[in-house]
This record gives sequence, C-alpha cells and structure tokens, in this order.
Amino acid sequence: MAKKLSEAAEEALRTMLSPIVRFWINNLGSLQRFVGILKEIFVQVAVQEIKRRGEQVTISRISVMTGLHRLDVAKIYRGEIEEVQSVPDVVTRVIGHWEQSRDYTNPDGTPKILSAKGRKSEFAKLVATISKSIGPPSVLYELERTGAVVVRGDEVELVYPLTRADGEFSRLMELASNNVGTMFESIDENIRQTNSIPHYFIRTEYDNVLAGKVPEIRAWINREGKKFHKRVREYLASRDQDISPVIGERGGAKVVVAGFSWIEEPEDETAKP
Repeated sequence: MAKKLSEAAEEALRTMLSPIVRFWINNLGSLQRFVGILKEIFVQVAVQEIKRRGEQVTISRISVMTGLHRLDVAKIYRGEIEEVQSVPDVVTRVIGHWEQSRDYTNPDGTPKILSAKGRKSEFAKLVATISKSIGPPSVLYELERTGAVVVRGDEVELVYPLTRADGEFSRLMELASNNVGTMFESIDENIRQTNSIPHYFIRTEYDNVLAGKVPEIRAWINREGKKFHKRVREYLASRDQDISPVIGERGGAKVVVAGFSWIEEPEDETAKP
C-alpha cells in the first residue's frame, strides 16, 4: 500500500534533518537555539507565503499557518526574540574569553596552555568567570568532544579557536546553505510539476566500492566535476546578458547547477568481503 503524502514527507524530513542535527551537535549543540532558529524560519517563511499571495500579514494568520503560539509569533515578527542561555553558549564564551583575556593568553596573544586538574585549576577559574552553574568537567568534555582542545595529562590546550579558518568556514557554510535552499526549491517544483522539463536532480551511489581505490576516486570525481562545471559556465556565459549581451532579448533568469561528493570508507578491512 502506497504511503500517504504526509507520511512520506515526515519520513523524508527525518532523513534530511539527521545530518543537519548531527552537524549542529558537532559544532554548536544547542537544542534551545536550534528550536529558536526553527521558529524564526517558520515565521519568516509564513510571512513570505502570505505576501506572495498578496494578502495582509497578521499575527493570527502566521500563528495558524505555523502552529506557533501568538505570543511567540508576535515576539519573532516584531523582532523581540530573546536569547536562551545554554551549555554550548557557555562553551563558546569560554573559548572567546580564553582567546582574548590577558589572564589566559601569552605575551604574543596566543591562548595559554592551562592546568586542568582540580577545582582550583586555571581551566576551572576560566569556566567560573563565565558560568557558576555549569561545572568545568562538563565544559571540558564538550570542548574535547568537538576537537576544540587537546588534553595532555593535567593540562589542556586550545587547538581550535573561534578565529581559526573563519573565512573558509564561512564560505563553506554559505555554499552549504545556498545549495540546500536551492535543492529544496528544485525538489518542490519537480514534485508539483511546475515545469514541462524538470530540474536536473540526480544521485549516483555505490556501496561496495574498493576501499583501496578511494584516493583515486576522490581525485577523479574532483577532476571530472571541475571539467563539467567548466563546460556549464562556458555554456551559460554565452547566454548571459551581462557577459554576452543580446539586443532585444530579456534577461533576469537565474540558473544554478550545484554538485558535491561524499565518500564513507569502511571501518576496517573486513567491513565488506
């Protein structure tokens, strides 16, 4: 028996949310903030949909569309969103204080290696300056779990400060968010059969590939992917009004072609015979 649309959508949502939640836990981890952002997005999208239909935006309409309480909707819509203090927020503030405070940095400005054993350790004092309710062991566990610090004996070293590779991280996150957003737009229009020619949406997957060939495969995919996108860019550039203007023709259409690869290697040599 075929699944109902709602059941299929819920199953798909669970599958899609799993990697998002895993990323969130590994990098930020705050359920409260995640839910807060989710509420904000629900309100923003509801407002966009109401405006798209040419209707008046009201708190009641947003509340009915999203299922959020009117008070929550009002706070978000009017920009009165309250920040929620959580464990990961404390962790982030600990890292920031460690990087910036003279008490915890070397003369050259680099974070000091701190003693971490006991309630009177340097690390315990650092945590106490940020929070009295969350113990140093919990903060240290979270920092170590996320790879922000390395513990050596009774000392702890900050190896992944907030300022590390900010530009690269920001760029990667920008690409990821843009790709995800475009992907869902593509899926939505394909499901609703908005266009006679559907959007390009293809996935290729093999699950018993030779582990020893992984480096070769990574290199091949990167090489061929770059070749493909070079052809795409050349093709689109010849049809873009900014690059190759055509008098009398109307521009303004947006074309996005994205791609990525992911390879999961077996845990050991006997994973697959």
